[in-house]
Amino acid sequence: MIDAIRRNINNPRYLVGRLLEIIRTSVMTAVYVATFRLRCLVQGFRCGGRLDVYGWAILRGPAGTIEIGNEIAIISSPWRSSAASVMGSVRLRTFTREARIIIEDGCGLNGTSFTARTKRIHVKRNVMFAPDCMVVDSDFHEPWPPEARKTNPGFERDADVTIGENVWIGARCIILKGVIIGDNTLVAAGSVVTRSLPPNCLAAGNPARVIKFYGESKAQNPLSD
Repeated sequence: MIDAIRRNINNPRYLVGRLLEIIRTSVMTAVYVATFRLRCLVQGFRCGGRLDVYGWAILRGPAGTIEIGNEIAIISSPWRSSAASVMGSVRLRTFTREARIIIEDGCGLNGTSFTARTKRIHVKRNVMFAPDCMVVDSDFHEPWPPEARKTNPGFERDADVTIGENVWIGARCIILKGVIIGDNTLVAAGSVVTRSLPPNCLAAGNPARVIKFYGESKAQNPLSD
């Protein structure tokens, strides 16, 4: 590894390419941050400081229904993604004045989609989303009877979603209405979270279930390794 690093440092083509990449990323990030702030101002959304924005995020909804904290990474391009070769835009969408999307300080969004129809989606501090995750507060249609699906939105079934501090959501996870995810929990890539998860655990699967616990919770729970 050290030898490979030394070879790259002594390679002029590598150094020039790396310098151009840094310049492009820095310039484009500054442009996207300025544009994002302007859009939040015009649309009436709260926007914190020290943002890292790359790519075109989708912001839609009534004024005052989206709140974005400080030191948030909002990445909507595979150029800035660590792993994804194809990635959608970050999407924050509210439908009514009662709905809320709240993203607290220190979170990282990578092509993450949030849709709050009538309830609140609350993401607490330092949550990390790997690429292409989706969080919703509703089913969007009444599930039964089938003939009602196109005409009955089923608003009464909507429910808040809360994601606790320091949670890590793996790539392409789906978090459904009414879910509470406890602090420090990890959700494995590709999971579908249909029910609430406790803190300090690893959950995986469809539907997601607890695989193991960490820290003090590990000693207190029979599922622990």
